[in-house]
Amino acid sequence: MGMSDWENEWDFRENLENESEEAAAKARAGQWSTASKQKLNLNSEDKQMTATATAGKKKIYKVTTPEFRVSFPAVFAPRKINQNDPNEKPKYSVQMLFRVKATAKSQELGEKVVDIEPLRAAVRQLLTDKFGADRTQWPTNMRLPFRLGTEPEKKDKDGYGEGIIFCGASSTQNKPGLVDSVGDGTGKPRVIIDPNEFYGGCYARATINAYWYDRAGNKGVSFGLMNIQKLRDGQPFSSRVKAEDEFDAIEQPAGEGASAAAQPAQAAGSEIGV
Repeated sequence: MGMSDWENEWDFRENLENESEEAAAKARAGQWSTASKQKLNLNSEDKQMTATATAGKKKIYKVTTPEFRVSFPAVFAPRKINQNDPNEKPKYSVQMLFRVKATAKSQELGEKVVDIEPLRAAVRQLLTDKFGADRTQWPTNMRLPFRLGTEPEKKDKDGYGEGIIFCGASSTQNKPGLVDSVGDGTGKPRVIIDPNEFYGGCYARATINAYWYDRAGNKGVSFGLMNIQKLRDGQPFSSRVKAEDEFDAIEQPAGEGASAAAQPAQAAGSEIGV
């Protein structure tokens, strides 16, 4: 899906296809059994969004994301967005940067163009189940999780910009599991415990769930963070400037370049001594 499809109100509401009406009707009528699951085939890569309903339990709209670039990860310890807000609860969180359109920069980095339809399908199913299939009955002032990488406050940040759709996923109570793409020798992926291995700029995928919120006058759909798998390394995001980019070389008089770096230590008590 190209960026032009998202320019007006992300075109999200306009592009919501009527999908799985039978499943939605069953869910609203409470006809799903405890063990029943409705699986929706979303594309040729066999990505699936599973909407599970059990009697007396909250319905879960779970989806496995395609590859995204990691931004602002807080997965080893919860973190506040606003450190000065005493009422804000710290959260485990990650910003997911999805490459939906190729650019010269993305091709240079070898980034994959991905389809985020599985995420849209999860949101679509949630809203259908909550408000019905008639989209004219859906709240017009709700917030959606998808945002453009060209937003003024984001476009100049590392990893954002043209060709990016991003959204956040978070968890207040449960720490997300984090594994590597390589095995641990038992056939399972290796658990990552070193914070240096998972950083802004690497690539990952995650299991997330869409949920409805309505609090403090704000309402909409967001994503809960469940588990993460690091897929590969990438160029780290950092505001730190390399020393060679910050200083110019200084010409040394003939024969003094090497000796200047090897001056004897100053005697104790001198102005720059120790």
